Amino acid sequence: MPILINSTTFTDIFGNTLPALRANVGDKVTVAMEIDSSIRVQSGSGVYLTLDPISNIINWSGGDWLEEGFRVGDTVQFVIYSSGGSPVHTWVTAVTYVDSTSLDVGAVPHWIATGEIVAVYVIGRNRADLDLRLNQVKNGQPGTDASLLDGETTRFFFSDLNSLAVSGVQNGVAIPNQSGQYVESASIRRATDPNLWTRRFNLEFNVVLSGLYDETLYNVADCLKQYVRFSWSSLVSEVDNLTYKVFNDDANTGWFDQGYNISLFDSSLVQGVNELDYCVTTNHEVIVDGPITELAIGGAYISVDETYYKNQLPSQLNVSMVLPSSDANAPATYDSFQNDSGAGFRITINTVTTVGSQTTINFDFTPNAAFQSFMDGREDGDRLFYLWVKCGNVNHLAYQDQLVCDAQVEFPLTMESSFAFVDHAVNTDVITGSDSTTDNFDTEDDLAYFGTFLLDKEALFDSFQCRVEAYDAVNDDDFTLFSVSFDFSGVPISADGRYLLNETTGVISTLPATSAKLNAILKLEPSIDTPTQYGVSIYFPVLLRWEYWLSQTNASVDFWPNQNKNWEQYDNISPWKVRTKLRLIQGDIAFVHSDIVSINPYDNEVNIDSDLQLIRESDGAIVSAVIDGEMMRIKSTHTNLTGAWDQSNIWGMITVEPKEASRRWICSTVVPFDNDVQNPLTPETGLLIVISYPSPDVAVMECLFDTTKIDISNGVSITGKIKGCTTDLPLPVEKATTADEDKFTTSDEQKETA
Repeated sequence: MPILINSTTFTDIFGNTLPALRANVGDKVTVAMEIDSSIRVQSGSGVYLTLDPISNIINWSGGDWLEEGFRVGDTVQFVIYSSGGSPVHTWVTAVTYVDSTSLDVGAVPHWIATGEIVAVYVIGRNRADLDLRLNQVKNGQPGTDASLLDGETTRFFFSDLNSLAVSGVQNGVAIPNQSGQYVESASIRRATDPNLWTRRFNLEFNVVLSGLYDETLYNVADCLKQYVRFSWSSLVSEVDNLTYKVFNDDANTGWFDQGYNISLFDSSLVQGVNELDYCVTTNHEVIVDGPITELAIGGAYISVDETYYKNQLPSQLNVSMVLPSSDANAPATYDSFQNDSGAGFRITINTVTTVGSQTTINFDFTPNAAFQSFMDGREDGDRLFYLWVKCGNVNHLAYQDQLVCDAQVEFPLTMESSFAFVDHAVNTDVITGSDSTTDNFDTEDDLAYFGTFLLDKEALFDSFQCRVEAYDAVNDDDFTLFSVSFDFSGVPISADGRYLLNETTGVISTLPATSAKLNAILKLEPSIDTPTQYGVSIYFPVLLRWEYWLSQTNASVDFWPNQNKNWEQYDNISPWKVRTKLRLIQGDIAFVHSDIVSINPYDNEVNIDSDLQLIRESDGAIVSAVIDGEMMRIKSTHTNLTGAWDQSNIWGMITVEPKEASRRWICSTVVPFDNDVQNPLTPETGLLIVISYPSPDVAVMECLFDTTKIDISNGVSITGKIKGCTTDLPLPVEKATTADEDKFTTSDEQKETA
């Protein structure tokens, strides 16, 4: 065999060495390979060599002498072996002619008899240039050189390894573009040769497990493995008739919050990071529960701008400014890789304290000046940053959010008008004082804040930020649940010093296209202009999250172990509340306005009787479960036990979603059907659900349900919601869960889930 990989080992930052790759995304691994290179051909095992004794030409049927590396002028050694493996004849001669199938040498005094084999070796020289190609590809697949990230081939070139002395080391020269992989370096050391015709090399390269940009590479049983392709020339500067060898063994690798690919979790995240500031040094604490011997910390910038991170000259380590998982067991300082503008950050581990099974890592996050300048220049929404803490076999995402710049001193933002919040029933972004408002909502509600304020003409500003956050006024603590930002840097300014604001950014993608709550809007409000100031309005929609199965990594430890995207809990554990927060940034000053959002829990309410029915359209039968592949009808009936419904003020919706998955689809009495062919819910007629009233105290909603348009393999959650007023008292809310456990609340909403 011309190129033989004798052994391959993978060593992590803790010194663990394994024969197969085992790591999580963001982990740095040193790969070491012992390689033997020889230019030789041996008959037998499907290799057929025949001799023309008159011309001394040896023909190779099905093989290629040139691709194996034989060249004119080579000194070759022939060895004929007996069937038992003992040398029978040995001689040395020279190559006088060679092509793909024929090798002509100076002398062939012997040839193989029955049962014997012959080996032909090039001696005195070995292969020269090596083009090493590194990639990470999906388990169970052959793989290619092309990166799954951007299609680039990550290459290192080694020149004339034939001349490398024993114990000599050559560093590979990186060939751009390198952005397809997170490879730091590659080098080769020549070891002691095992025999006359073989060169032995020790290849070593440092790589960070890829996949930071694509979680789906680790879905279910999928994961990434290391791919190595050797392209070795026989002589210096040759570009054809190369000899190839591929390493492609499967691996055990995982994304964040996975125990590699096939391992059980041995740790959990107790407390993550609330926010990371790219302007100043900030101190943070992360708490994990699990093994204390293998703790590490790492981080990376995850751009959404493909023109920035794809098809670039340097390694993705530099492009994404990666700090690979770094040992966090003792005080230490780690610097990230820097991009081409010199931007990077530093993490300083201050203390590591363990109490019981929980370990607290106290550290400082320090951006350098170039990092601040770089982030200042990014578009809003393009400052996504991952910070992870490795504990045992899991890399926990302690922060997965936009970087912020909160170095500002805060002053009040005076609102000229603040209509607080409007609910689903107000399907317009043009809000007036006649629109009903409230600060009292329920989980899953879509709402929107609307307000106006004045800006001084000629004044310059940096940005306007809108957040939903949980905050603890007693302990002065908070963490962001959702945020959007408007950058003023690209907004034109009028001759009289007004920013000509008409900015829109998407905030909710799961509502119908006909909903007014898809986008946040910051625009001019001329109706409140003064001679020296001009009016601005902000329309900020929010969908109150309920997904308890999704993690909220920056949530306070007060909510451990339920740090998830069920926002209702953040409003109902004292002293925590949920609020919207508006921030107008002007240099080192932030003008701030906040409003409380009350998210009601599902408390018991005995004054509403609800019933949800599933009806098979084909025969009108009421069934107890969703039937796959059929058209069904959802009928949601709500009986008010204390009075009649106020029909002029009631609105409602029916929703469906896969259990513990997305997407949630709606059919509404307010928001028209947008003709989305993927929506499994459609009105019976027209574009809206029509509420019928069989009697004054009974309200009924119905819509069609196409089960072919939703994954029901894990079950579905179906809700019916009515909101408004009765003639006698506020309408309560009711919700029945998929576990058949009824929960109720005292707000003016009624819901049920099947």
